[in-house]
Amino acid sequence: MHKNVYIKNVQALREIFKIPQSVLEDGEKENNLEIKDTPSGFPSLSVNGRFIHSSRDPAKEANRLVEAAIENSNGENFFFVLLGFGLGYAAKAAATAKPGCTLLIIEKRPSVFRAALEQADWSEFFKQNRVILMLGPRPEAVFTALNAASAGGNGGGDFCKKAVVVKNRVQTALDEDFYSDVEKNIAVWRNKNAVNLATAAKFSKRWTRNLQANMNAFQNVAGVDRFFDVLTKENGGAFPILLLAAGPSLDKIAPYMSELQKRFIITAVDTASAFLRRAGVESDFLVSADPQYWNSRHLDNALNSKKTAYIFDLAVYPTVLRPFLQKNSLARVFCYSSNIPQAAALEERFGKKGVLAAGGSVATTAWDFCRRLQESLDARASILFICALDLAYPSLKTHYKGSFFEERSHCASNRLYPASFAYFRAMHALPVFLADGAAGAQVYTDARLNLYAGWFEDAMRRNQRVKCGGLFMQGLLIKGLNPVSLEEALAKPVLRPQIDDFLDGAFKKIKCEK
Repeated sequence: MHKNVYIKNVQALREIFKIPQSVLEDGEKENNLEIKDTPSGFPSLSVNGRFIHSSRDPAKEANRLVEAAIENSNGENFFFVLLGFGLGYAAKAAATAKPGCTLLIIEKRPSVFRAALEQADWSEFFKQNRVILMLGPRPEAVFTALNAASAGGNGGGDFCKKAVVVKNRVQTALDEDFYSDVEKNIAVWRNKNAVNLATAAKFSKRWTRNLQANMNAFQNVAGVDRFFDVLTKENGGAFPILLLAAGPSLDKIAPYMSELQKRFIITAVDTASAFLRRAGVESDFLVSADPQYWNSRHLDNALNSKKTAYIFDLAVYPTVLRPFLQKNSLARVFCYSSNIPQAAALEERFGKKGVLAAGGSVATTAWDFCRRLQESLDARASILFICALDLAYPSLKTHYKGSFFEERSHCASNRLYPASFAYFRAMHALPVFLADGAAGAQVYTDARLNLYAGWFEDAMRRNQRVKCGGLFMQGLLIKGLNPVSLEEALAKPVLRPQIDDFLDGAFKKIKCEK
């Protein structure tokens, strides 16, 4: 009866979403589905004996759900997230209530979606509306879908800051585990956006002042895009990479750094500078992102290395870039694009520098730098080793031994305010709670660090070519970061002469091109 309509809908889905028909066919016998007539004339759907729409007027019910969701949005710029498609009443109501708004449709059961395609012609609906379709039992895919929806969906459009959820309560109850995971992921995504917006509001004036002071950097400092372009052309082979974050677990790796340096390209965050000095190791790359003065102090005595290449945000605190500009020693200094609008305007005039991901922490930017570095080196099967990405307080420690924070706390301490008070305040700036740890036992963390963990999990899901392994994992459990042994890391061949020759050649080539 509905065969022609179904075929037409499937053709539209294949054209717009590239969904193969097999996805729908595989789910055909998953559930006991039955179309039911209602007094309103609009059919309802029964799944395993339960109505997932009103048994009297499904369209009216959907309109009420959508109107309530819009009222809760407070008139902000938003997109719809539909948890459960059913026969599509909520999707039609949302498209009618807010024409042009992006619709992110999440439906776990392909068989339910197939039933909707058999009942009505959806081809024009999918063509005329901004629709993103997430079909099947993969709740982790919601991060990618949300990012796409916030950028405007299939039709492009303005950046949307808020996700408004329209929830089919019967469908979400039938597949409670799936939709519960989806809602948790939506909450993480919302928190990440809220943090990014709050950070932009808090530091916008400081970023603007820093950009004004760093004007010379726009013309004189090479961008990371140029660096990666040169690396790709150099075709230097597959060198393993070790990323050093700045968690307390750095203390564990300190005795082995000299041996690891012989085998890995070492990339570190700026807050690990004191650790590198104490270990007697110069990193190949040092990444800095924070625009504040006190963060720049982590780089005290760390900017005079002739071996290290420095990767800076264009809006970094001016004292960081000034020594390089004054000495005209820019061969190993690279900038990446800042996220603020003023930087984008300057780049239109002076040229693009290149983008590295921002997730609220310098570690997120450093990870994205390593990801691009690995892709440029065509590292294929090699693992990106990561150490001290704790995102927690293992053994109630807040920082590694000898960090700038620790040294400053000791210098500022007195009889009435010992250093231990500073540690306590750092750990309890936000409420702490117990969460699953990478080593098995639970560890203390807070909402901010847990949010960063969500960022890394999302990034690792989206970039599965980058195989990540964690050394001395004492912190928060991060899905996708699998533990590797120190023995495995030390079993890598000694490659330091080849690494130095390769990087020296790349830097000289960039200097000649200026």
